[in-house]
Amino acid sequence: MRFSLILLVHVVIVLAVLGPTAAVAQVDQDDARQQLEQLEQKINKTLQAIEQKRSDETSLLEDLDAMNRNLQRNQGRVKKASSSLNRLKREIDERKKELAEHQNEVAELQEAVQERLVALYKSGESGVLKTLFSSRSLPSLLEDYDFLGRIVEHDHELLGEYRNRLQRRQETIARLARSKEEQAAGLAKLRREETQLQQAKSLKKKFLTAIRRDRSALDAVVTDLRKRAARLTSLVNELESEQGETYTELTPIAKQKGVLPWPVSGLIKVGFGKEKHPELGTLIESHGIEIETKLESPIKVVWPGRIAFAKRFQGYGNLVIVNHQGGYYTLYAQAAKLMVKAGDTVKAGDTIALSGYEGSDVVYFEIRKGRTPLDPLQWIVRR
Repeated sequence: MRFSLILLVHVVIVLAVLGPTAAVAQVDQDDARQQLEQLEQKINKTLQAIEQKRSDETSLLEDLDAMNRNLQRNQGRVKKASSSLNRLKREIDERKKELAEHQNEVAELQEAVQERLVALYKSGESGVLKTLFSSRSLPSLLEDYDFLGRIVEHDHELLGEYRNRLQRRQETIARLARSKEEQAAGLAKLRREETQLQQAKSLKKKFLTAIRRDRSALDAVVTDLRKRAARLTSLVNELESEQGETYTELTPIAKQKGVLPWPVSGLIKVGFGKEKHPELGTLIESHGIEIETKLESPIKVVWPGRIAFAKRFQGYGNLVIVNHQGGYYTLYAQAAKLMVKAGDTVKAGDTIALSGYEGSDVVYFEIRKGRTPLDPLQWIVRR
């Protein structure tokens, strides 16, 4: 549908069979040759686009390979960091368990010292003296007094040592907790990087799929263009051996710019000139317009003329070409049903076909003056 150069072939055929003079046929032969050259140029450009797609595919494959290596390295770091963090958690749990046991020991020792001091306090000085002087000799008295002092001093030293050890263990747990937070933050960062790499990899894969799909579509376009070029070459050769015939002069169309009726009711889907291909995303040259309309809408001729071509044509569904003389032609494509045949004379507003070829919701419309496609929107009346 986009490569409407093929429509020119039918104009050439019409001129060869129904054209007014041999001179007109010669002009259209030159026109067809020129269009063939343009078609070959499009083939070359499409081949260049395919080569670019191959280059893009190679580049993406290299990027994906690099991403896979980065992911493997990152996953190794994540695994190592996770193991280290788990070891640290186990160590913290062990230290907390030791701390709890030590706290119990300190509490028990503190309770024992306190009980000993309370007992001594309750017995009073007389109790202490009684205990000391119950010895039978002065050496024994001094020995007992020294022993009692050493017990009290030992209790205080032991309690102090336990408290220092308790503080050190608390500090160790605090240090391990800080290290745990740092390692957890580092692990979270590595996992974020892994997620970003996975997302980038997924996006690259989508690009690669799109490039391969585009390349496949472009390959199909090249194949189609080459087939069309072969058909056009055959038709040009056939055209050179045919003679035209004259027919009655019809009302001129040249002065009807801006006042022609629309061929079908609807909205413009594809405009005239350079248009972006809806599937490939590449620019193509549109020689006509596509009008979106309802199925089986009447397609009406825009100006009096003679039907030059009316049958199915590959790529355009059912196609009608109307010769308005003076080198002007209008073309109507994607018709579901034809209402006219070649040689019929029609007037403006006559229904020549119904829309909806194979369920299509568009009608293709084109205006030509000799070898030049004209913008239909400059000829049909503004809405």
